[in-house]
Parts: sequence; structure tokens; C-alpha cells
Amino acid sequence: MYLISDEKTSECAVVDPAEPDQLVEVIRAEGLKLTTVLTTHHHGDHAGGNNRLLWLMGAANGQIKVIGADPSLQGLNHRVKDNEKIKIGNIEVTCILTPCHTVGHVCYLVTDGHEQAVFTGDTLFSAGCGLFFEGTAAQMQSSLKKLAQLDPNTLVYCGHEYTKENMVFAVIVEPDNPDVRAKEASLTSVNIPSTIGDELKFNPFMRTDQPSVQMFAGTHDPVECMAKLLGGPRMISTNRLKALEFDPILIDYKVQLSLDMAYCALRQRNFKLSLTKLNDTRNRLDLC
Repeated sequence: MYLISDEKTSECAVVDPAEPDQLVEVIRAEGLKLTTVLTTHHHGDHAGGNNRLLWLMGAANGQIKVIGADPSLQGLNHRVKDNEKIKIGNIEVTCILTPCHTVGHVCYLVTDGHEQAVFTGDTLFSAGCGLFFEGTAAQMQSSLKKLAQLDPNTLVYCGHEYTKENMVFAVIVEPDNPDVRAKEASLTSVNIPSTIGDELKFNPFMRTDQPSVQMFAGTHDPVECMAKLLGGPRMISTNRLKALEFDPILIDYKVQLSLDMAYCALRQRNFKLSLTKLNDTRNRLDLC
């Protein structure tokens, strides 16, 4: 979840308010006016806090816009179309429909006219992408291509911090890519935000048109390459693992489903798994 605020007007928006109580504390402490909830998709760890947030804020009759593209979203009162633009004070938000992880997934491009950031939910992760729960490899290829066309300096704020796990796979796909090796060497406990330009250098799912990634997947077709990259378990040869200084392991990107499901299950017992934390615990991005 993220909080976006405009200093000049004190208007703010939240992205995927999974922990509404924490957000409300920050909003009130900072003297901000919440006008908009930007929801990327319907999964509970992204949209599950919408109704409680509205209740905590005392919002009624559409006083706070709840934006998204999926009609099943909690509290939805403004269903957006592709490339629709909305305003949060002086900040402009462009809604980019990116169906695949879910049919109604939306990414939000946010700009103040000087710099910009994109909130990608579970479509694009740093060094990875979301599972194809409701879509196809062709849809993910198309969705990531949309994001690839953004300015290379666009900051990428994704829905989960899976960078370290994703980089294990990126190194296996392109062991001789110097950008992959450089990213691997620079990993820290928090690796968000990334940039679109960086993702194009080391994220295999953004590089399905590159010969080195296609060679790994065994196909020259970018869509088939996308499907095979996220196609389930694959045993990596002992020789390649030895070169990477790993023990033999079974790589299965479907484990990400288990992580998401675990997050939802643990929340029912009043536990939390750590989301990406930016600026201490406030997950706040100020564009002003």
C-alpha cells in the first residue's frame, strides 16, 4: 500500500489500502484530505481494506472516489477505462489497464509534471511479474509492453517485495548478463522503487524479445517465451547451478501463489507479513 500526497493542496490518495488503520493514522497526523482510493485489483491483500478505510474516514455517498476497473472491488464507485486521467490536487494519474494477473487489473501512472512513478500492483514486480490467475501469456506480454513504453526514468512501485527471490531466477535465465549480475550484487533488504529502464535491463519477463532470454525458453516467439518463463517447475542442471554457486534446487514460480495465500490466511489470525516499507513505516511517496 502507498500514500500519495500533493503538498500544495494537502489532497491525497492511497493505493491498495491493505492496512487502513495505519493509513488513517498517518493521514490525520499529516493533516491530509483523502480524496481517492486507487485499487489495482480485487485480491484481498490489495482491495480487502477499502470498505474499512471508507468507514474509518466517515465517508459516504461517494465523498471519496474508489477507483478501479473490476466491478467486484470493495467500495467501487468510479470504474475507469484505459488511459483515463484523474486528478489528486495538482497531481495527474493515468489509469493503465493491464489485464492478466486479474482481468480488471489497473496500473496507475502518477506525475506532477516533473517526475513520474507507476504503481504496478501485481502486474510488474522488480525482476518479475504476477501469475496469470485470470489471463494468458499474450495478455501479460501486452501489459508489460505497455509499461515498457513509459519513460525509462519512471519509478516503479510494485505490490510486493519479491526482488531477491526474483533475482535468483533472473540469474539462472541470463547468467552472462552484466546488468543482472550488477543488480544481484546491489540487493538490499528494500529494493523498491525500481525504474522502467532498470527493469528492461534485468527483468526476464520484460526481456522476452531478447535472444538470451529466448534461448533459455527455447523459443523465438515472445509470447511463448513469456509462457515458458512462468510455466511451472523446472529443474536447473547441476552444472549451471555449480557455476552460480547454488545447491541443486527446484525453481517453481507458482510458489508466489503460496506466498499470497499465506498473507491472506495469516491476516485472519491477526498476524502480518511485511509489505514493502518506504520512509520508515509510512509507505509514502510525495510528488510535489
